[in-house]
Amino acid sequence: QKQEIVTTYSSLARMLLPRKAGGSSALQLLDGANLTRVAWGASKVHSINADEDTRPLCDAVAALIAGRHSMGPDRLLWKHWTLTLYSLADCGLTCADSAQLEQAFSRAVQELMERSANGALDKDVSNFIYAAGQAGADRELLRPLVEHITDAVVAGTAMQAASEQAWSNTMWGLAKLGLYHKPYFQHALGQLQQHLDDGNRLKAINLSQTIYAAALIDMDRGQIQPFLASVESALERGASMRDAGTQELSNIMWGLGTLEVYSERLVSTASNGMVELAAAADGQHLSNTMWALAELGIADHSCFAVLLRQLAAKPTSSPNAPQHTSTSLLACASIRHVSPGLEALLAAVQKSDLSTWNEQDVANTLVAYSMARAPTAQADPGQLWVHYDALATGLLAAAESKQQRYTTDTQLDQIWAAAYEMIRRDMPTAAGLASSTFMRRAAAAAERSRAALKRALKDEKWLRLASELCDKEFGELSPASMVLAASMDALAHVTLQHPSSGHGIAIVVATDRLLLFQPRGAVTGSLIKRVVGLTSLFDAVAVVRLDARPTNSSSSSDTNVKAPGGNTSTPQTSRIDISPATFPQRFVATVRAAVDAVTQARAAAPPPPADRPLGLVLGLPELAQVRAGVGAAATGAQAAAPALKKPVQVGLAPSSSNTTTTLLQPPQRPSQSGVTRPVPPSPSTLTPRPLRKPQRPGAA
Repeated sequence: QKQEIVTTYSSLARMLLPRKAGGSSALQLLDGANLTRVAWGASKVHSINADEDTRPLCDAVAALIAGRHSMGPDRLLWKHWTLTLYSLADCGLTCADSAQLEQAFSRAVQELMERSANGALDKDVSNFIYAAGQAGADRELLRPLVEHITDAVVAGTAMQAASEQAWSNTMWGLAKLGLYHKPYFQHALGQLQQHLDDGNRLKAINLSQTIYAAALIDMDRGQIQPFLASVESALERGASMRDAGTQELSNIMWGLGTLEVYSERLVSTASNGMVELAAAADGQHLSNTMWALAELGIADHSCFAVLLRQLAAKPTSSPNAPQHTSTSLLACASIRHVSPGLEALLAAVQKSDLSTWNEQDVANTLVAYSMARAPTAQADPGQLWVHYDALATGLLAAAESKQQRYTTDTQLDQIWAAAYEMIRRDMPTAAGLASSTFMRRAAAAAERSRAALKRALKDEKWLRLASELCDKEFGELSPASMVLAASMDALAHVTLQHPSSGHGIAIVVATDRLLLFQPRGAVTGSLIKRVVGLTSLFDAVAVVRLDARPTNSSSSSDTNVKAPGGNTSTPQTSRIDISPATFPQRFVATVRAAVDAVTQARAAAPPPPADRPLGLVLGLPELAQVRAGVGAAATGAQAAAPALKKPVQVGLAPSSSNTTTTLLQPPQRPSQSGVTRPVPPSPSTLTPRPLRKPQRPGAA
């Protein structure tokens, strides 16, 4: 039956189109309502068979509506414009490859601005914005109409009875256009939150779109937290997400990972759903989910094992396979994951054509290898390290042979940080790296990156104060203003030499940017990624918190806590009363305790090995919880991965069973480039599919 529909469509399309180029056509005789029906029919055929060539008919419709062709009476203008543009975008037509579609949007904006929101249904407004986002329309062209609409919505004169689907569609479209109208987003989130608080259920696709849109525009945590708290409450009341597919689940995970907001029940529900549907997931969904879990600090090894087995079964020759592989390997390295699924993935990938990998995927995989590679003396679980060594060696050779492609300091810095670890720990891949011309170039790029970071931090008042306190109180220990260890993430704001050891003491000042928040405002983790990187390099790491910090205590408080991004979150359950005025005393006390702890440990009998850092941590009680959960694995923490251009917060996050998680080192945040087109929505149901987000961590 579907094939009959497609065949009939092809015959009708030929009848409507001109017989020769430049000739007249039956299409020109149709009014706005029938042109809308033609476009909608083409979109339905496209959804049945994406290989059917609907482009000629779509181009012809776009050309007509871009001109002076009437789109109908005023009362139907919004409906006809919206559904026509929506359908053309649904067929895959974009403004980037169709000048007629861009002109059609321009004409639509002019006519609809004259009509204001008169005659527009809620779904017309939301679907017009959605269509503009999917088609990649010029946001500056659309800005006047969008601002007019969003102002009317906030004022209560438009979208007064909008459904939760209309709100999520509109947020998705605005986020795709890059138009962040903060009052509108607050209003829309408030409507969705009220919908949940009234005991209603939010469909998985609408929840996915909302969280995805918030992440795409980098929404402040304080703005999204109340909505996520309502989602948590709905899940606690027994709401399910059984209508979610792998795309919805992975987009929810990607959004939470990008926002760096931990939502316990939502994460647990989404990750468990991905495990159940893993066989139907594509490589992007699998790698997105693993990246998000690692970004949130959740070492769910059973979930990783299932997802890796499915990823290993995917063809390694697909264009996006290197991206999915590098993202997954970085996530595995972050949580120290080893499993037969990881071995199978490495075995398949190391046999593929590595010369086709792009620069960022090479850099990310080498960083993952340098983080994950176990000491040579450690027993090899199967052939995992053999395959990993072969993959790293192949990628190093590919990078050396095509080094002219590496033009950004970010990628070169990542590669040098990985090579530094290989050399420092005498990995099997370290031979010849120090004398490589390419690696010398990478080292120079890394030095430039470190110098830039030092310049960026030198004006921080708290850093100057920390240095002054060290000079005053610990002058005999030769403090340095700031050092960068093996990589930019292993950043110690101040370091001290210790008379009993050559490894010294690292001091890290904890600020808001280094904390991970959950929807209800409590801190679920802190400086784990940085501290882990430093414990393998220093005898002690002293953590001194700069500002007030919320905790997971059961006591209540009405005090609002300022969340990262400058917003004030909802009232917190509790807080530690830490005033910046007490920072000097706390700083000196914590550092003094670290000095004394190292002295005592080095004087113990029998003495610890002089060539191995003690890795003591003071001022970070959360780390003790983690180490209690992972045992001896915590003591072998490796240096952290190279930092991003934009700081990333990774910490602890409790699992669904309320147990603590393993130690983390952060993967790179995905880039916004190379977007994969979503499955188009159906005009009849007004349910757009959210965007599939490619994962290219660390790309500029």
